[in-house]
Amino acid sequence: IKKIPNFIIAKIKIMKKLFFFLVLTFTSFTVINSQTLDWRLLSNSPGTLGGGRYEDIYFLNNSTGWIIAYSGKIYRTNNGGNSWTNTYASGFSNKFRSVGFFDSTTGIIGTLYSDTNLIMYRTTDGGSTIAPVSNVAGVRPKGICGISIVNQTTAYACGRYYIPAGIIKTTDKGITWKVVFNDSSLAKSLIDCYFWSADSGIAVGGYTNDNNYNNGSAVIIKTTNGGMSWDRVLITSRTGEWCWKISFISRNIGFVSIERESGFSYILKTTDNGSNWSEIPFMAYDQEGIGFVNENTGWVGGWTGPTYQTTNGGANWQLAGWGTYVNRFRFLNDSLAYAVGDKAYKYSVGPLGIKNSSDIS
Repeated sequence: IKKIPNFIIAKIKIMKKLFFFLVLTFTSFTVINSQTLDWRLLSNSPGTLGGGRYEDIYFLNNSTGWIIAYSGKIYRTNNGGNSWTNTYASGFSNKFRSVGFFDSTTGIIGTLYSDTNLIMYRTTDGGSTIAPVSNVAGVRPKGICGISIVNQTTAYACGRYYIPAGIIKTTDKGITWKVVFNDSSLAKSLIDCYFWSADSGIAVGGYTNDNNYNNGSAVIIKTTNGGMSWDRVLITSRTGEWCWKISFISRNIGFVSIERESGFSYILKTTDNGSNWSEIPFMAYDQEGIGFVNENTGWVGGWTGPTYQTTNGGANWQLAGWGTYVNRFRFLNDSLAYAVGDKAYKYSVGPLGIKNSSDIS
């Protein structure tokens, strides 16, 4: 019998070991190389779990962000929300409502003052100090509920949730502003705005015939020429409701929450850049904050309390298991987002790791 060369024997041994390893891998363990996306509590953020609500959150990038409180406080993080610094705390209630930043130092904070002309503050040192914005040309709204930063110089701001409604625009980082909307025949209240370019965007709120926003219907208005003209693209047939917050996942696809203090509520969806909207049934819930990462997966928070989630485009909703009184979602991309309510929360990518095959259904 001819002797088998040693190098062939060595190859056979290697192949046997490889085969055994593959069998072991696929029968005992499943290695998952994909990633999971989920929300987690930023435990060092301001606030108390299940307690009061923070109004707004804004992130400039994956490291630098701000939270504002109605009581007149500004918090800043430089490490993605792992720690926060109280950069500004007034000795009185400033009624802070909304926030946006052009860069790491220059930002604007909207307020809900109704008895004075003070509707906004501006900071040039990252939120350590603030100064009132007084240079607003035109009949200004009596409060700023929503801010949309378009680029490093241009922004829109709208308000307020209570009559009257208005939209203002800046092209010099918030130094000067001009009123670009105050048409009470189209909208009586405005709560949020979103612009996908310097010229085109929407604002959402409500319209009522008797100047009581509680009796009104939800409204969306749109401009494609920088606010020179506006069209009302939606008014709901129900009363006792108004649009609240906006979430766009692309230039064409977006969602809007509809708040109502009692009764069954809906959310709105567009697939054509905000020109047409369809209604998605939600539940009897006082909804406010809304955020979608894609057409299937999204979350809704509100004054009623807990956060709800859908994974099939709103056909079904279930408790998300995190967040109370969530008022704002901010998506930086499809794998990083932040939300604020009772505290701040972060949505990010993480590895699933290795699981035993008996744990995988």
